[in-house]
Amino acid sequence: MRMLAVDTSERTCSVAVVDSDHVLVELCAGLTSGSHARHLMPMVRTVLDMAELVVSDLDGFAVTCGPGSFTGVRIGMSCVKGMAEATGKPAVGVSSLEILARQCAVPGFLICPMMDARRSEVYWTLYVGDGLVPLEEQHADAPAAALALVDRPCLFVGSGALAYRDLIMSHLGSMAIFAPAEQHAIRAAAAARCGLQRLAAGNNVVPMAPVYLRPSDAERNRRLQPGSD
Repeated sequence: MRMLAVDTSERTCSVAVVDSDHVLVELCAGLTSGSHARHLMPMVRTVLDMAELVVSDLDGFAVTCGPGSFTGVRIGMSCVKGMAEATGKPAVGVSSLEILARQCAVPGFLICPMMDARRSEVYWTLYVGDGLVPLEEQHADAPAAALALVDRPCLFVGSGALAYRDLIMSHLGSMAIFAPAEQHAIRAAAAARCGLQRLAAGNNVVPMAPVYLRPSDAERNRRLQPGSD
């Protein structure tokens, strides 16, 4: 079963084509802010060309739906929805935080995927490594809110873990473990494998909706305008 997956939820952009358990092609690029719209479709065409496939050869699509960049999430979802509608193939939305956790799940450890949300906040949740059992809802908070719940060895992964590494270490000391450098960026191949599992389980129609854990900057600014509700 062949699936194409896309991640545009942070400043990195990743596109992959997988066939069951095999990654056929994956491209990952660090982009400047606002350039996902310019680079995403050329990357999609490149991975399909390298895999010697056309979009109609695919059996489904997956996309990270957030949390993350408001603009990036919308761009990735629009791209995948367009391909799914054009081909009549299913599309699956997956959590950005879940994919980060999947990339480094270790039995016996807590896993705290943490994405830099700016304004001194992170997007975060907690999983148990065995089977990725969620222990928390997804949050947008100061990093200390997550650290207060950690009472045993915990593996931290993601851009937020990198941004607040010193703070995490000062709170948790030896209980804080950090994923290898290459695992802190969301990988489309991991999103594709998650999507394949859900389709194989019979989730052929998965509603895709963006996950926004806090108002966008535009909404915040509008609320601060005099006379706004």
